[in-house]
Amino acid sequence: DYENRNEIELVWQTFHFLVRVENEDIPESVDMRSLVTNLVAFQNRFANPMLLPFGMGQDFEERLETPRLLPLFLKYNIAFEQGPIEDFEEESLDMDEIMVDENDLVYCLVGGKTWKKCVEEGSITGESAVMPQLSSYLWLEDLFAVFSLIIDYPPENRMKVNGRSLVSRWYYVATQISYIDEDDQDTSVPATSADLMNMLGSLVGSLPLDQLEEGDEEYNPDDESEDENGNIALNIDEANFDDMPSLETIPGSDINETAETEEAIELETARMQKIILKIVQDLNAYYPDPACDIRWLQRFMKMIPTSDPKWFPWGNPPMELLISDLENPDENVKRIAATVISIFKQDLAH
Repeated sequence: DYENRNEIELVWQTFHFLVRVENEDIPESVDMRSLVTNLVAFQNRFANPMLLPFGMGQDFEERLETPRLLPLFLKYNIAFEQGPIEDFEEESLDMDEIMVDENDLVYCLVGGKTWKKCVEEGSITGESAVMPQLSSYLWLEDLFAVFSLIIDYPPENRMKVNGRSLVSRWYYVATQISYIDEDDQDTSVPATSADLMNMLGSLVGSLPLDQLEEGDEEYNPDDESEDENGNIALNIDEANFDDMPSLETIPGSDINETAETEEAIELETARMQKIILKIVQDLNAYYPDPACDIRWLQRFMKMIPTSDPKWFPWGNPPMELLISDLENPDENVKRIAATVISIFKQDLAH
């Protein structure tokens, strides 16, 4: 769960950045309430154990802690006080949908069951009763639009230093997301490669026990039989083919439809790349700040192939930009540029 904890921490640091952004500076196109709500969903995605494919169990055992920032949540009407924690039964506290502050006061979060109940009863009204727009990836566009506010800040400005480091890490998160049509998927969390593996797992029969229908049996390797050569024998007589989906019912089974979907994904990916790379370039954020968590530096190093100099996920930064950064007054930018140029030259040598 080490990587999951780092994704959760990334959101936590982003919360601290966003709470310092003045409302009057935020572009009109940005829906901050929906942006923060989607960041909460992103955090929850990595906090909860995920079912692994092929009956391999879960990637970790218990839900990870998700630090939340109450001032930010109150600022954008995302958290609503419900009372002291002693008034609640422990099993009723779903940490995906509530948060507890330092004074042990419970707050329900927008979109959760308690929030919906409060809306129905009329205790939460007005704009606070409106459900934010959940998205699988469009919130990234808003996030980078907010990051663009610091482009013209002086290099020593703390908001710029912290924001630049966040941009470099969200950039690599963005390269791992599938930009699938919003209408074709569950839009509550990003479609990462891990999510796709989980979907695959459900197709091959690795549903959690509480989702098995009555009469279904959990896979047991002891039930298999082998022939004299040790090969597993399938008992055709006992196999039930009635419940198997036909080719027509499998999403994407139509070749033309699949081609159209792939083309749409390529176009949307190109659009998001253009938006994000513009901010990355303007902030010199191709590489994380040397002072950031070592895990992010390790992630970059693993992405460097010896056979291909294009080791940045969405293409190399212009060499002219890197060279000009060697004269940048920001010492961190200088060190980053020198590091990237050094690695890039090593790649070219191979």
